Amino acid sequence: MSIVKVNPKGQLVIPIEYRKKYGIESPGKVLFTERDGYLVVLPIPNDPLDARGMLKPKKPLDISHAEYKKEELKLEGEVDEK
Repeated sequence: MSIVKVNPKGQLVIPIEYRKKYGIESPGKVLFTERDGYLVVLPIPNDPLDARGMLKPKKPLDISHAEYKKEELKLEGEVDEK
């Protein structure tokens, strides 16, 4: 566990041991999100295809979103139209 300071601009430095362990490169990007009331920092791979599935929802999606995803997959050729 590490404690880091946040500067007046809201910037912070991710400790080197975490950058190495999770493959956070410089320059690079991380994603800030919330889960169960906690702030979570997720590394974003430089190759966007490596990030697929990184943020799977814990609860079921509403039907409109599910229909949207079905159409999206259909356009990508991953779903047969039935």
